[in-house]
Amino acid sequence: MNYLFEHGVNFVNHMNWNTPSVDTPARAAYETLIANERPRPGTAGGIGQIRAVAQPDGQGNEKRYNIAAIGTGLNRNGLLKSLNQDASWEGTVYVSPFHAHLTVNEPIALSNMTLATNQFDSGSVARLNAGDRIEIQGLVRRDNTNALFTLLALHDGIELPGHRQHFTVSGAWSHFLYVLRIQNPMDSVQILINSGKRDAASTGQQTAEFEDFSMPVIKESVARVAYNNPTGTPHRGGATFDVLTLDYQPEHATPSPFDYSSTD
Repeated sequence: MNYLFEHGVNFVNHMNWNTPSVDTPARAAYETLIANERPRPGTAGGIGQIRAVAQPDGQGNEKRYNIAAIGTGLNRNGLLKSLNQDASWEGTVYVSPFHAHLTVNEPIALSNMTLATNQFDSGSVARLNAGDRIEIQGLVRRDNTNALFTLLALHDGIELPGHRQHFTVSGAWSHFLYVLRIQNPMDSVQILINSGKRDAASTGQQTAEFEDFSMPVIKESVARVAYNNPTGTPHRGGATFDVLTLDYQPEHATPSPFDYSSTD
């Protein structure tokens, strides 16, 4: 347990088993951990942003609270927490968005491209683990009539079921985003993009222009003993956020006047 706390773990859920054969050593370990307890100021400490929320309940009423970013500075993980006016925990929001440091690599040195009868091939992306993800995004348009393009993901040359997506393309520039979240260790992931429907080449296969195209590969720097990384790297620098749902941002919703700066 001490090793876990020393290598990036912040919270542990202690479960109490009732059978004596299990409960006795578990309790002994728990008491030893308490005896060795020391401050771990990795998450909280200081108040950053505060955003007011007025959450509608669908019946004409609102649940009001503030969301505060707790934990600022280079040595903090950052914690988002919903607060009442008296700074007590309201209960809707309690999350540490980033536990481990995120490493962002961009293996595709490409900004603009055109697809007609050709296809985009990312090549193999290796050494992916649970918690990692691949993001494909950019702007796309078609000069005249509406069209579409198809994006699919493969592992070891085999298409991943349920991950094929069709995107509609119009004459105006529009933004698209595709996120592939990795659930299990994978060593060869490939992204293909074609104009039209891949399973019906004559459908919508027209020239599509892409701008600001990017494909960042985002990896979590967590401890992975099986991959010869026994320590990992925790996230540092706190967290920032915003409330994107317009229904939760009525103009009359303002942060409460309570001074949260004195609350840890």
